[in-house]
Amino acid sequence: MVTEKEHEKRWFEELRGESSDRPFRAGLESKARRLIWPLDNTDFEQITELCAPNVRLLAELKSPGQIYEGLDEIREYCKMNSGDSYELITIVDRLRVICPVDFMSDPVEGRTSIKQRKVIILDMNNDHKFVRIEMRPLGPKELVDWEGLEVKELEADNSL
Repeated sequence: MVTEKEHEKRWFEELRGESSDRPFRAGLESKARRLIWPLDNTDFEQITELCAPNVRLLAELKSPGQIYEGLDEIREYCKMNSGDSYELITIVDRLRVICPVDFMSDPVEGRTSIKQRKVIILDMNNDHKFVRIEMRPLGPKELVDWEGLEVKELEADNSL
C-alpha cells in the first residue's frame, strides 16, 4: 500500500517534471488561436509576429509540393487556401498544440466551397515562436454548393 507521504512525493515530482508546463497551457492555447485565424485569413503581419523565420508548414504528405519553408512560402500557401477553421477542441502539451478543426474554404465564384475536417498541429520553440505547422487531413474533402446546399465527396486522404 502506498503511503500518503509517497503520494505527495510523486505529486511534487510530477509538478516539477513533465507537468511543469501546466500554468502556461492557457497562454499557449491563446497563442495558437491567434495563429489559426491569420493562417485562414492571410494576416501576414500576425503570422510574422507569431512564427519563427524558419517556420515549416506541412499541408499534406501524400505527394511532393505540399511542404512550405519560411514565411514567404507560407504567405503564398495562405493566399491559395483562405477560409475559416472552426475549432472542435484544443489540446496543449508542453510546446505542442493540437487542434482538430472543420475547415471551410472561401467560396469560389461566390457559391462553392471546400469543406474538410483536419487537425492542426503546432510546435513552438523555447522562445514560444511557431516552428512547425501541420495541417493533417482527418476526412474527405467535400464540395459544398451554397445554392443547392449539396455536399459531394471529392477525395479521402487517410495516409497520415
